[in-house]
Amino acid sequence: MICSLDFARRSKQRLEHLCEAEWDLLVVDEAHHLVWSEDAPSREYQAIEQLAEHVPGVLLLTATPEQLGMESHFARLRLLDPNRFHDFAQFVEEQKNYRPVADAVAMLLAGNKLSNDELNMLGEMIGEQDIEPLLQAANSDSEDAQSARQELVSMLMDRHGTSRVLFRNTRNGVKGFPKRELHTIKLPLPTQYQTAIKVSGIMGARKSAEDRARDMLYPERIYQEFEGDNATWWNFDPRVEWLMGYLTSHRSQKVLVICAKAATALQLEQVLREREGIRAAVFHEGMSIIERDRAAAWFAEEDTGAQVLLCSEIGSEGRNFQFASHMVMFGPAIQPGSAGAAYWASGSYRSGARYSDPCALSGKNGSVGAGALVSRRSGCIRAHLPDRTHYLR
Repeated sequence: MICSLDFARRSKQRLEHLCEAEWDLLVVDEAHHLVWSEDAPSREYQAIEQLAEHVPGVLLLTATPEQLGMESHFARLRLLDPNRFHDFAQFVEEQKNYRPVADAVAMLLAGNKLSNDELNMLGEMIGEQDIEPLLQAANSDSEDAQSARQELVSMLMDRHGTSRVLFRNTRNGVKGFPKRELHTIKLPLPTQYQTAIKVSGIMGARKSAEDRARDMLYPERIYQEFEGDNATWWNFDPRVEWLMGYLTSHRSQKVLVICAKAATALQLEQVLREREGIRAAVFHEGMSIIERDRAAAWFAEEDTGAQVLLCSEIGSEGRNFQFASHMVMFGPAIQPGSAGAAYWASGSYRSGARYSDPCALSGKNGSVGAGALVSRRSGCIRAHLPDRTHYLR
């Protein structure tokens, strides 16, 4: 049976019937949207939790398990193994100790001879049973050495970290991706934005560092806070002119544009349509699933479809990249997982060519901090910033 989460959540009686139906497997797609906190879990999360208590097999699918932070990641692990993941504070503490475990696994997989200190460390990590014979076999030249090392790795996996409840696909493990090229575009920061950012900094002095960084990533939003929602930021924002020029010079190619906010995508669609007659579809969280499917289908059409798909962060899913030749990051995500999902999904580009991923840059003042944060932490955009007067947009 396939159904939406709302179908299960909105009727208490229906949810009870679903729990009594004796399913073999529960599959939840886009599981990172399940919101949870220790004090106030969402109704959607509670519905899935109730189902998970009655279904023997639970599979949660997400391209960005840590997109919404560590607490959200813990919440999904809690659904899979509530006995193992029952205390968030303990989980956070365990996360700090993952490095020695990862080093131990890498050491075993390398196949080199183990020193006495390394053998003792492994013994301490797997301390509840006698593994001396296994350690000796792993450190020998016998035919059993490889299987012994693999068994030790399995023991470490079962005792540390997320054990076997989490499986990740990485680009290193999946072959056949087309070659991608990152192009950073430097653009001047308009005086209108500079003024708005300066005033915002004065008025928001009590904001947290994260909130200030978040504001800096969306200068159009700061500008509209002072000038009103109808303020025409697109008339002076150099990113808009650059984007129109880029699209008109690549008329025959599909381009995916990812914005940080749905409002930005909607405003860009209107500007592209009215100024250049560019066919653009929008894809954001304010649309229903059917509306998003229609937008993606229009973008997929070869001859009469949209040339560009303008997305908020939720547009970073594989199907949107299958028909795109280029991706433009119009604004970065504050959560590196979102940018990581976009760059991971961009491996789904249509095959047979080399693809460029333009990334527009603006520059000035303290905005560099947030840009550097995205560039370093995401691990997916390796842009070299030659000086500290530019930030990633």
